[in-house]
Amino acid sequence: MTSCSSATKQGLPGGPAGIPVLGAALKWKGPETNLEWTKEYGPIYSVRIGPNQLVYLNTIELVEEYMEKKGAAFLGRPEGPAAIANGLLFGQGKKWRENRNAFMRAMWRASINEPYEAIINNEVDFLVSQFSDHLGSPLEIDTLLLPALSSRLVALLLGEPVPRDGEEMAVLLQQMRNLEEVDLTSKSTQMFLKVKKFRRPLEAVSGRTIPDMFKMSEAMQGLLRGWISRRRAALAKNGGQPNPNALLDQLLTSEEYANKSEEFDKELMQSVMDLFNGGVTSSLSALEFAFLYLMHHPEVQAKVKTEIDQVVAGGHGITWANREQFPYTQATLIEVLRLGSVTPSSLPHVTTEDVVIDEQYEIPQDVFVMASIYSMHRDSRFYKKPELFQPERHINAEGKVVRPRSYRPFGVGERLCVGYNLAEIELFLFMARLVSTFRFRAEDPTQPPPFDTQMRVVRRLLPFACVLEHWQNT
Repeated sequence: MTSCSSATKQGLPGGPAGIPVLGAALKWKGPETNLEWTKEYGPIYSVRIGPNQLVYLNTIELVEEYMEKKGAAFLGRPEGPAAIANGLLFGQGKKWRENRNAFMRAMWRASINEPYEAIINNEVDFLVSQFSDHLGSPLEIDTLLLPALSSRLVALLLGEPVPRDGEEMAVLLQQMRNLEEVDLTSKSTQMFLKVKKFRRPLEAVSGRTIPDMFKMSEAMQGLLRGWISRRRAALAKNGGQPNPNALLDQLLTSEEYANKSEEFDKELMQSVMDLFNGGVTSSLSALEFAFLYLMHHPEVQAKVKTEIDQVVAGGHGITWANREQFPYTQATLIEVLRLGSVTPSSLPHVTTEDVVIDEQYEIPQDVFVMASIYSMHRDSRFYKKPELFQPERHINAEGKVVRPRSYRPFGVGERLCVGYNLAEIELFLFMARLVSTFRFRAEDPTQPPPFDTQMRVVRRLLPFACVLEHWQNT
């Protein structure tokens, strides 16, 4: 057991009461409920949701101390949905660490930023032409953002884009759209993932379609086998010399994946599927939140546009290297990620041993421990009037961007998103470049769409429409 002081132990912390079998599942309505429980029960509480006992850490102090500094005892994970191997998101132990190490080396190379920025700019150029075809008319922008975000990840993997209207992109986009319908908090989905044959009876009882994640996984595996084979052939042709712009080449020549056994290929495929499952939907959600907040706050959107125009007029481009020239734009994105809380809590960290938290709470092995990011992002000790959208709160007296201590949009500890460095690049470039060209407004400026959300793989806004206009025409 992890060492602690002689303070009196009291088992699990208190929390919401539940009922047999379901626990407090009927009380949970989303991350807003976690915030209510944080206010009622304090920095740490426990709650049973269905068969799982969850312990929530709701302050940055607890998260830093136990999930980051002492994180080794919290590195377990539940079994991944429809997983074929450990992968990145739900794996644990030696195989998970090998996957993570390989992807961290490949995705944090200093040489990756420039080609990735070129990929993003290529996608933004195409989006600008598509958005221009819809000027003045209501548009649900996710219909165009999703293909762009999917395409950019393929280009990163292969070192080159694939045809936008080709069969491979059609298969990929269908799976990404299917993923949009997956609600991992749904009890029906959870039961189906445990017993496949329950799907039809559960759909009949619930009256809702349950997306088949097993078929989605099979379709993705088919794509990935083809891409892996293609890159292996290219490597053989080039004498084993990897294309520096192809992430798959870096992975296939790494010490972790150089072995061509089926086991290693499964780990690679699951890890890449995790990259798509986590990287496309979360970026899409973040950008939707960004544009909806700008629609609600046209004065912020105008200030972002003014800053961009001043920097460009001064001879600087909209590039990641020049990001310090855009403090207000950066601060706006930080505020979007804070309030949007696309991942409102960390994925479950499962205790790998008995531990003591805060010198008094005894947490047994195999308990789910979660960082409540949604609550941390609304901690009034760090954010004055935390529910207000105020980018200025992230700029200091010297005009420099500051990131709050209680800010973890990409996860916590060693389970932090392996590609958050690239996510920051793409979110900055997508938002800045699109706002430099278009003004985003509501159909009725006096009544912009509400921030109604639903939990899917991540926290998603319900579909909403906006109207795009060129700034010179406004």
